[in-house]
Amino acid sequence: MKSQPSKKSKLSWGLPIDAIQWDICNLPLRTGSVDIIVTDMPFGKRMGSKKRNWNLYPACLWEMSRICKPGTGRAALLTQDKKCFTKALSGMEHVWRKVHTVWVNIGGLHAAVYLLNRTPQAFVHPSGQDKEELLSAKND
Repeated sequence: MKSQPSKKSKLSWGLPIDAIQWDICNLPLRTGSVDIIVTDMPFGKRMGSKKRNWNLYPACLWEMSRICKPGTGRAALLTQDKKCFTKALSGMEHVWRKVHTVWVNIGGLHAAVYLLNRTPQAFVHPSGQDKEELLSAKND
């Protein structure tokens, strides 16, 4: 009897991958060390709430701007909370430039993928009060 390779081995490319869970408001990465970020932001449905997104989204965008390479860094961010995301992004025009918005349907939910470019503006650490406000997203 000849052994047959399993379906899994036929489909496996053998590429190593790691899944890591980090706090988006305090990433353990060097400033300006990331080329591209791809993530789905909390919609405020199953995870968190739309109310909490009003604090979380600006804090996320701020931390993402810190780790992305100025001038060449990019982000593709999925969210259904378009109003909140647009407001958060409007306060980050010095570090993020919206390139394109792609409208998508995710299981009946109308969402958007925002494609952003990191501006050449160097990351400046927020003042103590600003940082507390940004990081309060974790505690709200």
